[in-house]
Amino acid sequence: MRSDVAERTGRSRQNVLQWVNGERRTDAGAFPDPEGTAGRSLVRRWAEVNAWLARIGEQVGDPGAIREDALHIDFMLPRWQQTLAEGVLLDHVRHTHA
Repeated sequence: MRSDVAERTGRSRQNVLQWVNGERRTDAGAFPDPEGTAGRSLVRRWAEVNAWLARIGEQVGDPGAIREDALHIDFMLPRWQQTLAEGVLLDHVRHTHA
């Protein structure tokens, strides 16, 4: 994740490591905690990292979905997929646009 943040912000990996370890920019609060691991790398939600970056004037593009939005999408996705598979939504779209 450090290399990803470094690449997106144009900062060095060492600079990002200092953010992660709380050695720089402590005025912005703690760097977001990791969500888990992928291989040997810690994984963080980009939206949370980008929100932290925004507090130090380094936000990169669209902030992305916050945790609550992502959880809602994860919860609703199977229902939307089932609705699409049953053709309910498609029938509704056909009738409203015909």
